[in-house]
Amino acid sequence: MKPLKLVHSRFIRAFRSGLTLGDLLQLAGCLGGFSLIAVPLGLATGLLRLAPPADAISTLLLYIPASFVLPSLIEETIFRVLFIPHPSERVSERRLRLACAVSLILFVLWHPMNAALFAPWTKPLFFRLDFLVIAAILGVGATYLYRRTGSVWAPVLFHWIIVLAWKLGLGGSVITFGPPTA
Repeated sequence: MKPLKLVHSRFIRAFRSGLTLGDLLQLAGCLGGFSLIAVPLGLATGLLRLAPPADAISTLLLYIPASFVLPSLIEETIFRVLFIPHPSERVSERRLRLACAVSLILFVLWHPMNAALFAPWTKPLFFRLDFLVIAAILGVGATYLYRRTGSVWAPVLFHWIIVLAWKLGLGGSVITFGPPTA
């Protein structure tokens, strides 16, 4: 199949695939597994703290819809759907592993690159090794969910819930939505 046609087909399948109850249970399991690893790591390194931001209500109203699109939907579409073969595609195990590894590396590297090129106010966070390790764990979970469900919606929800937990209770004042105000 030609590359453009393959990508188009992959996008159609990933976006049309709904989520079953089993898929939602997989999502819940991934969130639990992520939390068991990322929260203790983040608390131990000082990256995370258990305190909602002072402006939790305004953060909530702004960040719920915004974070669904960016980073969740856009990043998962690029780093999962674009780079990783859809479960319905016949690919060798070697090619699948390579695609997943490249996707994960690019996903992790995207964060400091984004900070350096587009959002310098995020450098204190996006250049932290502990943040990048947690981003890698998020990427592994999102990849697992995409491969298990064939749907973009499982990794998007996974990513979105993690970002909301970050912004609304585990350290949201470390990074803001947009450049800092003077």
